[in-house]
Amino acid sequence: MNQEIIKFLEAPNYESSALQIVKLTPSNDLNAKNLEISRVYNGINKDIRYLLSRLTHEEARRYLVSYTPIEEQSTHNVVFEFVCIMCSLRLSIYKDCRIIELDTDYEIKKWIGGYNYDQLLRAAYRATMWETTQYNIEGCLQVNTEKVNHYDYWTGRLLEGETLNTSLLIEPPTTGIEDLLI
Repeated sequence: MNQEIIKFLEAPNYESSALQIVKLTPSNDLNAKNLEISRVYNGINKDIRYLLSRLTHEEARRYLVSYTPIEEQSTHNVVFEFVCIMCSLRLSIYKDCRIIELDTDYEIKKWIGGYNYDQLLRAAYRATMWETTQYNIEGCLQVNTEKVNHYDYWTGRLLEGETLNTSLLIEPPTTGIEDLLI
């Protein structure tokens, strides 16, 4: 039998070995933790854009991206915001630490479907799990599923149009082959 397979079979159960690992982020490593949170934010953004690409109507695939220049950022400010029909995803700063905020509402399910809604939430939680990141950043994710009328927020932001710091984009549809890769 292959030695790698033997090592794998002899390895302790994933849950038991995971319980023995404690991830601590020293306060002097805040910059590295913030970089990890930014990386995870980009990954969640990519997952949401993939979900958008699966929607059939072009109007539903519209989204906007806005950012706040560094010189305008304060102790609690939105650095990046991604707003689409499914949610608004923000990378914010709170007391020198970055956080990821995901706002949506349950009613949006009727526009995007239950499967896409569930995948949206699952993508955010999966990306911040301590097993998948270098630092323990589970506490950096704030999910609000009680946002009142997200659909109106999304359409209102689209109507505001493009500005110096805001771009409006349309996610191209998937061809169907990508679904086979999941």
